[in-house]
Amino acid sequence: MVGFACGSDSPAPASPAEAINVVWIVLDALRADHLSAYGYERPTSPGIDALAARGVLFENHWAQAPNTIWSVPSYMTGRFEPVFYQDPRHLDLWLLRDPPAGEVLVSEIFRGSGYATAMFSASPWYSAQSRLARGFDRFGWLAHEEGSDPRDRATNPELYQWLEAHASAPFFLYVHSLTTHEPRFASNTEDTWLDPDFPAERDRQLRSRWTRAATPFDADDQAHLRNLYDGGIRVADRFVSEIEAKIQELGIAERTLFVVSSDHGEALGQDGKTVGHPAQAFYDDVLRVPLVIAGPGVPAGHRTGSITQNVDIVPMLVELTSLPTKARFQGVSLSRILEVDGAPHDYAFARLPRRFLTAAHDRVLVYRDRKFAVRGHPTASPEQLQVTSWAMPDRIGARRAAPEDEARRATVLREVREILGPLWQTTRAQPRRAPPVFEAAHRLKMHRKSVV
Repeated sequence: MVGFACGSDSPAPASPAEAINVVWIVLDALRADHLSAYGYERPTSPGIDALAARGVLFENHWAQAPNTIWSVPSYMTGRFEPVFYQDPRHLDLWLLRDPPAGEVLVSEIFRGSGYATAMFSASPWYSAQSRLARGFDRFGWLAHEEGSDPRDRATNPELYQWLEAHASAPFFLYVHSLTTHEPRFASNTEDTWLDPDFPAERDRQLRSRWTRAATPFDADDQAHLRNLYDGGIRVADRFVSEIEAKIQELGIAERTLFVVSSDHGEALGQDGKTVGHPAQAFYDDVLRVPLVIAGPGVPAGHRTGSITQNVDIVPMLVELTSLPTKARFQGVSLSRILEVDGAPHDYAFARLPRRFLTAAHDRVLVYRDRKFAVRGHPTASPEQLQVTSWAMPDRIGARRAAPEDEARRATVLREVREILGPLWQTTRAQPRRAPPVFEAAHRLKMHRKSVV
């Protein structure tokens, strides 16, 4: 079943010298099964492998959406149905609502306990004007364009300067990298596995963002997409190691929690047509993501196969750092399974927006356990509930129908109607709100449309 946990009112850390720092690195569009730490045959992630060796690796971990705009607000609040926190310029203003009681960004939880907080991001969805960025003391851009190499400290000096300036005080650092995301520049993917005889013009096309093939991707195209992606993981892995090396250099590794995760995975044309992470790509390739955590309070060399979710990360960080908060999480703290495997969830949920609308019928929920993936609508009646099942693993290009199971159908119906449905209704009932400057710009835009 879905787990729910309330925030803790436990006392804050005794002193800055004893407080636990947090470095949380999100590698956008990183699928778990392409990391060598997860058993991939190529050595794509030696740095993350080493981090996992001194910490915990979550083998069966799931994102709550197949794209950034829906996934990030969920894991940053520990809630299944949060309001939007993106830059208003990218959304219709009527989608921006006030958060309900108990919905608190993780950055605000840490700020409230005296932590210095910073967000460094390459994602275009989050500028300094976004609600997410404004929840931090400091926002900075990460370089992600042709010719910029994130492995080089000189490319992103502000990130390392910020760490130097705050090494003596407790801090929470969130880094959102696009190194594992399209497009694939020469600077953000290694040529380790590239075929030198692959046609140059086709290479250029496949490196572009949101490539769509006029004809199906053939076997050579699929191999090249995989090679480019794996090379990007190698670059991202070195970026993680560079930040970890800086923490070591500053002498604060013993009191710093290190988290590596992703907002969603990536399709690599395995079915001959699907690349990237379109909204309706709810396969394992796009929803199964990595989670590795190491640092104080975390056992070394532990792997857990329990079903876990991105909504569980913030509750775990709050518990491991003993921070007080009035936040009410809908994920559960994973610290209970760091020592001995438990079962925080019987299954994982993801939401699939058909469009950027707030109507309940425009949402599809996907439930997956160890054997089945099931899709259904959150407000459907028992007679209208359309449940479609596939056998696990549910891979792009290899989907297999699962036999009908009335017991599982009843379970899905109860969860989506009695638990997740009301959560969405609470969110969509919140007052709409947007920063004044964007609200004025929106009114002007609507006025211009009306007179054309």
